[in-house]
Amino acid sequence: MDIEAVMGGKMVNVAHVIPEQYTLKKLWEDVKDVCFDLPVREAKEVRYEVLLPWEKLNMSLKTDSNLQDAFKKLRNKHYSWAMFVIKTELDSKSVLRVQNQKKKTPFDKFSVTQYAEPEVDWSDFAAENEFTLPDLNAETSNAGVGVNIDGLDSGDSDEEFDYVNEDKWDAGLDDYYSADDSGADSDAGDDENIVSATCNYEANSGGFEFTPDGANIVLKIGQLFKTVDEFRNVVKVFAIKDGFRLKRVKNEKSRVTLNCAAPRCTWRIHASPNWNKKHFQIKTYMPEHTCERNNENYEANSTWIAAIYLHLFRSNTQLPIDVFGSKLFRNYGIKCCNQRLYRAKNKALELLGQDHKVSFTKLFRYMNAILSSNPGSTVSLEKVWLGGGVNPHFKYFFVFFDANRRGFFEGCRQFIGVDGCHLKGLYKGVLLSAVSVDANYGIYLLAMCVVDNENTESWTYFMEKLYEQIGCNGGEGLCFMSDRQKGILNAIERVFPHALKRYCCRHIYSNFKQKFPGMLLKKEFWAACRSANQVDFNNHMAEIYSISPAAHKWLLQIPVVCWAKHCFPVQIKCSHVTNNMSESFNNWISNFRGMPIVRMLEEIRRKIMILIHKRYEQANTWQDELPPLVRRKVIEARVESRTLSVIFGHDKTFEVMEDISKRCVVDLGTKHCDCGE
Repeated sequence: MDIEAVMGGKMVNVAHVIPEQYTLKKLWEDVKDVCFDLPVREAKEVRYEVLLPWEKLNMSLKTDSNLQDAFKKLRNKHYSWAMFVIKTELDSKSVLRVQNQKKKTPFDKFSVTQYAEPEVDWSDFAAENEFTLPDLNAETSNAGVGVNIDGLDSGDSDEEFDYVNEDKWDAGLDDYYSADDSGADSDAGDDENIVSATCNYEANSGGFEFTPDGANIVLKIGQLFKTVDEFRNVVKVFAIKDGFRLKRVKNEKSRVTLNCAAPRCTWRIHASPNWNKKHFQIKTYMPEHTCERNNENYEANSTWIAAIYLHLFRSNTQLPIDVFGSKLFRNYGIKCCNQRLYRAKNKALELLGQDHKVSFTKLFRYMNAILSSNPGSTVSLEKVWLGGGVNPHFKYFFVFFDANRRGFFEGCRQFIGVDGCHLKGLYKGVLLSAVSVDANYGIYLLAMCVVDNENTESWTYFMEKLYEQIGCNGGEGLCFMSDRQKGILNAIERVFPHALKRYCCRHIYSNFKQKFPGMLLKKEFWAACRSANQVDFNNHMAEIYSISPAAHKWLLQIPVVCWAKHCFPVQIKCSHVTNNMSESFNNWISNFRGMPIVRMLEEIRRKIMILIHKRYEQANTWQDELPPLVRRKVIEARVESRTLSVIFGHDKTFEVMEDISKRCVVDLGTKHCDCGE
């Protein structure tokens, strides 16, 4: 049973005892222990009374048997506490009489729990109450608030929170307010004050653990928190969401008293250690505000904002301040100045810098983990020592899974697009990738490599590692599509000298239109590069010459065999004129490019695994030997062929006539057609 005592005008928590083994002597010893700073310890004559809430007068205790009778009565009424009124000869008046003549306010209800100490300005404790940032090594972090930070971020509900049960609160205060308003000054009237205050606290005296209700924070009397810091952080988040500033009246390890900073607002909360000193418990809570909502809440400082939206900066370090500034207003109703948002961004990037730095130190273990779990794979880590330093600097990290290599040879076209995309992390870098096309024209990742810079040296390293896995006879039989960057062309020419080369027409036109703009030239350029035969190509190039001879000359300076479709060899079985597959892959992983290097590579690996498994399940449902996209092209060609006229030539040769002006010869033996399609 919890024992509390009122003496000298103050109420104190005494102890938690076993009633059958408790005596008046032990009660006095426990009281002196907790009242070590009060003169009551020197008292020689002591009178004991116990508060029975259902009785008008206190029960006097003279012997231990009276004490046991009081305990029995309280247990019969299902009370788990006992409050004693202790009077001594040192009391000049009744211990329950109010000593000052100030008008009582609702805050006086538990004023007996407060010690006489000077007021402390809330700003003195601003540094002490900074929001604690989460552990970067943990996958999820609650930032010491007792609530899930990501959950708070994702909650977009605009509903008001039911922070307290108002009916229950009003009912508990009826007697108390009536006693204050009566102005009674007798012992009986003061006893009634204590009864009403104690009854209100008795309903939650057992205590219950604080648990967040989703994105909502509900505060109640009796809630238990693990530490005082957890209580501070929970109330801080609550104040931010509810739109008011906190005034820290008492902010100590043993007690925390907080008011709303608005003038004459009645919101107040007080918490201190519970009876066993193991938890921090809310003892007083006045939930109603008499002030307006404050949307410029300085409780949401830059450190707190950085902790709340750290996950956004992990995926994109270039996140504009307008993005999380609008999220703050939408989720918390807070308007922050740009200066505070910039400080929050800098703090988040500083933390992420530590996270990225640690991730680079894990590359060696990550490499061994891949090799042990994926036999046959190729993983290479290149380091360099700069300036005679003790610690090496990162240079290259190449990954080629054995499953991707086998899938390329067994089910993909011998067509490879190579490209690089810039990383968004604090240490930048470039991710080089090689992407192929499967039988159903889906992108298929072959290899990837993180490098410090995109240049001839890094591309040569990437191509050499790629040649070790898929190269043979100088790359004979392979075709590479690139954006015509000098570093890529030099590396392909050096490592894959016999491989076919294609240039992305989208990049060619991007350079072409800067010198020769215009819709007519654009239309003829794309018609020329997609022409399936020499005749159509020459016709469109002639149109370009008639519009701009300089444009015609500029295009012919680029080898036609590298960008004109009619020059592509048929054995590659791919008529792509752009490197859209590589661009699509770069866009596909855009959300991962700002992550630490190990996490980025792992997210890409998981996404590739999900994609391949999804295609595997789809392939099991196919009812045809041909992939769906290929079958669709065959059906479309069959429908179009109904308008054609066919004339037999000899053996397996036919003349096909679309109209009078367009004819072609088809040889089924050699699978060749003059149209080039």
